Amino acid sequence: MYFDFNTYTSILPFLTRQRRSLPDAIPEAFSGFGPDSTVVDLGCGNAEIAALIARRTGAAVLAADPEPAAIDAAQVVVVSRRVEDLIELQPVEWQCALEMKSAVARVLCLHLVYHIPEKAWAQLVELALDRLVPGGILIFMTTSSTAEIHNIFSPSDVVRNMVARSHNLEQIYGRYIFGEDLASCLSRSGFHVHTRTREFEIRWPFHRPSLRFLAEQRPSQIEGVWTKLFSFLYRLPQAQIAQEFSERLRFLLKRSEYDLSLQGKDVIHVAVKGS
Repeated sequence: MYFDFNTYTSILPFLTRQRRSLPDAIPEAFSGFGPDSTVVDLGCGNAEIAALIARRTGAAVLAADPEPAAIDAAQVVVVSRRVEDLIELQPVEWQCALEMKSAVARVLCLHLVYHIPEKAWAQLVELALDRLVPGGILIFMTTSSTAEIHNIFSPSDVVRNMVARSHNLEQIYGRYIFGEDLASCLSRSGFHVHTRTREFEIRWPFHRPSLRFLAEQRPSQIEGVWTKLFSFLYRLPQAQIAQEFSERLRFLLKRSEYDLSLQGKDVIHVAVKGS
């Protein structure tokens, strides 16, 4: 499935508000275990979350991501947060990461399943169940299909429109995955599963208090940043996004004075291993 970590890092400022709220949204990821515990963060990206967990809890964190650029970015974060002694960075896929550790307190899969074939979800859940200690927790976070995800486009409509124009698009890029799609897989597992949602909004840097920033940018550059953001959100190439939606995006940018806030909802599955 399409993913480019360099594109992801270019839109990280959009996600800052989401990341800051994670301890409130997923308290299980930051509490309920001590400094002698181990946490595994699958698809860690730049390891901001892993670093936050390590600093708050003192636990050892295995942060894994197969993207070399992600590990490079993570190394910078780990050093800057002074948690080098607590975080082990591994440039590996999720299977290898889970096989590296046993007696794990938490396994995090935050916005990871988009990049894993659906047929492998059961394997991920089974392997996590095997690695977790009794009472350990597997946490998934994914986008919900029930919210109007953006002011501009609904992702389901985007993918449906694109698939209609290109019959093999779904074969190449896979279908859009929502949090609700995990429910049936988890229901067959040996976990006790609790599910909740949280709403979020991404506004930086194009809300009206940031017009000073806008004055320093060309509209084409701003359009390019939004195209990168949509490319990441929809797991589709930037060229495809630009081809299908650039005209509408330009219209909305002009009409809204660049105030294109994004609203959405995440689904959080908290799966607890029995004693």
